[in-house]
Amino acid sequence: MSRLRVGRFARYHLLQPGLVAALSLLLATCSLFTGPALPKESVPFEPLAVYDLWWSMTQQCSGLAGNLTEVRWYRAPAREIATQMGPGVTGYWTSAGNRIVIANEVYQFGRAVRHEMLHALDRRGGHPRNQFLGRCGGIVDCQIHCVADAGSVTLPPAPLVSPSTLEVAALVSPERPSSAINDGFFDITVTVRNAAPTRVNVSLPPSGISFGIRLSDSLGVAIASVPSWDPAAAAFFESGQIKKFVFDLVVHGPPERIHVGFGSHEVRVAFAEHGSAPVRFGVVP
Repeated sequence: MSRLRVGRFARYHLLQPGLVAALSLLLATCSLFTGPALPKESVPFEPLAVYDLWWSMTQQCSGLAGNLTEVRWYRAPAREIATQMGPGVTGYWTSAGNRIVIANEVYQFGRAVRHEMLHALDRRGGHPRNQFLGRCGGIVDCQIHCVADAGSVTLPPAPLVSPSTLEVAALVSPERPSSAINDGFFDITVTVRNAAPTRVNVSLPPSGISFGIRLSDSLGVAIASVPSWDPAAAAFFESGQIKKFVFDLVVHGPPERIHVGFGSHEVRVAFAEHGSAPVRFGVVP
């Protein structure tokens, strides 16, 4: 019996002069099925140049090894995948032929792609919590259905603290994004560290927002944030624990992609509405 993983997603767009941000947020459920026929209008495609980086990121966070060249990639309209697999489904991995089928609408969205890559590396049923919410939490998407499939977790008691007690920082990679590197794709990673000598529970805001990002340039501001799909676990930090969330962007892409223009930019990131110091970076052709 071959294994099949399917995904559902929603896209959030924030449009401002000079900056456009779009987030791909994946909602996924997984079951065991015989490998399905390809959806209508499916076409094989070669992985984008940035897929090598995204595969490496997924291997690094998961601790799993695999060969990207062994995965067969197909694109299809989201409506055709949904017709075959169910409403809202935009991608799946199946062990039949080690195949990933992903919607045209999301094949350029890093966390959605890395979610399927993690399935291809893990090769098990379901969404193991230690991988999708633990080791690779914030690097691959894992939302309502994924969290439910991962199961609940029992956390030890810890004092409630303000988000301001955490260390929040932004990392831009590469340091100087360019349209000549990885087809212009780059990422901004939010890192959050509990420097206290004890475990803590962080007081999340009423909005339920966990990670956020604010980009600005001379023409405008873009703000994007994501809710906490697993609030109890999101709020809990062991002493010294670091949590991450990756925002994927691209230099001067078409409107449907997350894109940032050439020139100087400033980014501030946040966790539970507690912000970081600004980081300034330049984007070049």
